[in-house]
Amino acid sequence: MQPSISQVTLAEGAPALGVYKRTSAVSVISDPEDELQPLIIARHGKKDPDHASSKASFWQSVLNTVNLLVGTSLLSLPYTLKTAGWIPGLALILLGAIATLYTTHLLRLALDAVHHHRAPRSLGDLATHLFGPNVRFLITFAYVFELFACGVSYVIVVSDTLGSAGLGGMWVKVLVACVMVWMSVAGGDSMARMSFGSAVGVGASAVLLVGTVVEGLVRVEGPGSLWMPERTRAWPVEWEQVWINLGIVLYTYSGHSVFPSIYSEMRDRKQFMSMMLVSYLFSLLWFLGIPVCCYIMYGDGLKEEFSLNLWESKGGHWILIPLHHLLLYLLIIIPTSKYSLVMNPLAHLLEVRLPQIPVFRVFIRTSLGLLVLATAIAFPRFTTVVASVGALCSFSIAMVFPAACHLKLCAEGGAVLHREEWEEGGGRTGSCVTLWETILDWVLIFGGVVGGVVGAYGASL
Repeated sequence: MQPSISQVTLAEGAPALGVYKRTSAVSVISDPEDELQPLIIARHGKKDPDHASSKASFWQSVLNTVNLLVGTSLLSLPYTLKTAGWIPGLALILLGAIATLYTTHLLRLALDAVHHHRAPRSLGDLATHLFGPNVRFLITFAYVFELFACGVSYVIVVSDTLGSAGLGGMWVKVLVACVMVWMSVAGGDSMARMSFGSAVGVGASAVLLVGTVVEGLVRVEGPGSLWMPERTRAWPVEWEQVWINLGIVLYTYSGHSVFPSIYSEMRDRKQFMSMMLVSYLFSLLWFLGIPVCCYIMYGDGLKEEFSLNLWESKGGHWILIPLHHLLLYLLIIIPTSKYSLVMNPLAHLLEVRLPQIPVFRVFIRTSLGLLVLATAIAFPRFTTVVASVGALCSFSIAMVFPAACHLKLCAEGGAVLHREEWEEGGGRTGSCVTLWETILDWVLIFGGVVGGVVGAYGASL
């Protein structure tokens, strides 16, 4: 029998941040198929002995988030500056960071409110509490496709990178998938354990940034030299390119599908937004550093993936040869380290429907890996489809859904969220959002829909 809300004692460190004035669809848990069975909730007044050890600390969560954000889309981000120009390109990167950080704040408010009863570990859980099963299906489809597409793209990127070194072929995809599946099984669903793999990924990304700068400093003649910059543009030649780049930029910041898992696995969830702010600041080192350096180094000759420019660079200092090999290995390590993070919510979606036995976990994660491998082999140009449909999914999840959650929570004065301004101002009655917040939410929803359609159209050209 499912215990009532009054019978459930939240685990230590789980803040009760939602205060509800009336019973609504938000505050009643009635879904018998709820996917929250394995959540760490102390029942019958007893604490789970494994609870504290399985949670991630502040800096472990930072490692997981930075590793999630600094993904394979970083390879295409310099191309945004080439097609959009310095001013629109840098504006898109910065505005994308601000917009998605704000929608992460809205998502956190919804997670806090729903966590007053039970902590959601996926966007599907959150959609069920706020909107019901119909919306849950749509949101679940969107984030499942987005995360599965990420897993497929990781296999394709790593195998293509090895192919550029003369190690291509189907067996390379099989080997890459085996390594990724092993990491997924070994990491399980513990964000604390995954942080070790994230530390490797973040370290590899840091070396990639430094290596790119060293490449430009060591090479004294262009293209590829920071000492002799190539021709660049302040404004785009064709303004349509600016709108097409919307999908690339937002996909770079699209970690919202995994954020509920990171939130639920933090030891102190009150630090979630502080952790996200630190993670975004660190991520901007890559999102600004690599595009700026690459655009200066290669200018209008910059390819869709800047790694292709690195492989084609000839001559120069002797150190460039081992440096190119190092960067090759880094572009293999970085996607591999992210696989377990993005596939964990998908595995959890299936694991909650089966008995909590280790053999089932191994079976599910191995099966997902085989499905990813089969898709990567059957559709080697799968990234074209991913770019089109992924633009719609990314905009829906990163912009539309968080804003809709915020409006739903605060509609008709149905909920008052635990907020600093609410505490300091002595509380507010009625709606918990101001007029400007409501307008901003609708702007995000409208902008997300339009941006998704434009990005999908641009990616299909």
